[in-house]
Amino acid sequence: MIADCHVHVMMYQDPLSLIRQAADHGICLVGVSCTAQEAERAEAFIAEPNFYPMAGIHPWYAKSSRFDEKRFERIVSKGFCGFGELGLDPDGTELSLIEQESLLERELDFACAHHLPLSLHIRKAHGELVRILKKFAPRLSGGVVHNFTFSCEIARSYLDLGLCLSVGGHILKKAPRLIKSLHYAGADKVVLETDADFLHSGPYDFTALPRQLQTYCEIFGLNEQEAVSRLWRNFQGIVRSGVNK
Repeated sequence: MIADCHVHVMMYQDPLSLIRQAADHGICLVGVSCTAQEAERAEAFIAEPNFYPMAGIHPWYAKSSRFDEKRFERIVSKGFCGFGELGLDPDGTELSLIEQESLLERELDFACAHHLPLSLHIRKAHGELVRILKKFAPRLSGGVVHNFTFSCEIARSYLDLGLCLSVGGHILKKAPRLIKSLHYAGADKVVLETDADFLHSGPYDFTALPRQLQTYCEIFGLNEQEAVSRLWRNFQGIVRSGVNK
């Protein structure tokens, strides 16, 4: 089994079919949420053995810096494995960066209180995100920086906070900067994702993750069996302990 560590499962017309088809292909899905409503829809599939939902508010979908803690208390009590997608992005959102930071701090405080690993979205605001994460560093329960494509120096900032790098289709391009970052992180601090959401990616491509797996093998000099075993351990380290499937 391989884990796709970032999929917008609830954006698909038939989430249950996607989850079960993925399982037939040896893939389990970490289903991130962009809104509370999306997380609530994911509750219907919580019992599926190959589905690991996260709850969160994506900065693109945030309408205000308000955070409904009681609503999310009820959601995560159902057995959610982490908190995400959350983060900072100066583009594509109604909220200013300051408003996003305010929302993010509320979400991080909640995630820390419930020992929830994170799935972090970040564009053009690494300094701000790292500064905020450092405030919560003693309480963080790990997680990933989603769609990581950045430099070794940026990787170091997140790895020092106990986070892993989640890499998508960019790994197939084998860009020197990304490969350098992955080597710095090491095979035990990397997971794979597709970031599939149907709107932008169309029907889920069941060949995508296996192709990424092959490149992961090449980068780290592992055979497929070693790589699958290591990636599965890495995946288990970025979901909330006690979530049994």
